[in-house]
Amino acid sequence: MARPDQRVDVSSSNRRQWLKALAAAGSAASLSALAGCSSEDPGSPDDGNGNGNGNGNDDGNGNGDDGSTDQMTVTISSTSEGTMGFTALNGYAQIMNDVGSRLQLRVEPASGNIESARLLARGDMPLATGTNGTIWSAANAEDMEGDFGSNPLPENRRPQQVLPWAELNFYFATTEDTGITDMSQESLEGKTIATGPVGATGTWTAPLKVAGIDLDSVELVSEEFGQTPTALREGRVDVIPAYTVSRATVPGWLQELTGDDSITIPTFTDEQLDALSGAYYSNVELAASDTWQADVGMDQIPTATTGYQTISTRHTSPEITYEYVKTLFDNQQRVQDFHAGLALFAPEFAVNNLVSSVPVHPGAVQYFEEEGVWDDSLTVGEVDDDPKFTF
Repeated sequence: MARPDQRVDVSSSNRRQWLKALAAAGSAASLSALAGCSSEDPGSPDDGNGNGNGNGNDDGNGNGDDGSTDQMTVTISSTSEGTMGFTALNGYAQIMNDVGSRLQLRVEPASGNIESARLLARGDMPLATGTNGTIWSAANAEDMEGDFGSNPLPENRRPQQVLPWAELNFYFATTEDTGITDMSQESLEGKTIATGPVGATGTWTAPLKVAGIDLDSVELVSEEFGQTPTALREGRVDVIPAYTVSRATVPGWLQELTGDDSITIPTFTDEQLDALSGAYYSNVELAASDTWQADVGMDQIPTATTGYQTISTRHTSPEITYEYVKTLFDNQQRVQDFHAGLALFAPEFAVNNLVSSVPVHPGAVQYFEEEGVWDDSLTVGEVDDDPKFTF
């Protein structure tokens, strides 16, 4: 077990060897057993006369670059197809491919943030995505409507934080005929609330619980995001989730509602906003006119805002998380230009959006320390190099 403060040497002179070292750490059989990682060698094999070094650059006299173009492809779990998270991660994969990063990404959609955390814990992949609420819940084995509390993740497989890259500004929407005026217990009693697709339920029940809503007093319905506008119009649900990404972009499935005059926004009460800000949310107000074409009865929409980030576990190699973070920040402007929801992407933003009580993976910590933005009040995670489970 590595110490929490242990450094990993990934200097520029040494980075060319780290993936090769990872591959050499175990037998070919053990490497092939890692479901989320595969080493890739783009060059030519040795012809038996010493005329190849695995990268096609050897001149036959030993003057090749000794495998410096070796790459490792790792799987990262995203939210479902069509979401901003899925789009962003595919953008990261493209950027890493274009710049020739030694780390290449294979994006695998999951049903939601909860499922991503479970895939990560199961050892199916070294990287995943999640909201700060999901991460806190998984790390603390807390109950989020049965998502983790009824079957908590083993302590050594709980998530560690790697890289916050956006924020999600959560709120809810309803229609005038439901009679819902705000998000208070009294107003929501007996109502039907959509909580997103299976696998994302905890993401939307978490702010309700923090806001003091008795979830036994309402009916929770799992519904694909794309189906929620129709379900609301048809009266099958009374309240649906809504959000903006990084105060800048509205998901496509919500855009069809923005011109609907029947939509209203039930706001959190002052007491609820205080409770939310005391947990892992921040109070961010969105200009209603930036999101809604129709008049929703307010100029500013109060939100429960949470970070959205990449996560790993202590079984993920620090070299992987370091390379992931460094490559993206080395191409910061390109990341920001890829999607409006990534406009806030920056090292300072990342550190400021880490959950204080959840460990941060050492590979990510090293990068933030090198950039001078690390916050010493945050917790540095440990690394477990058990070959049976380690990427």
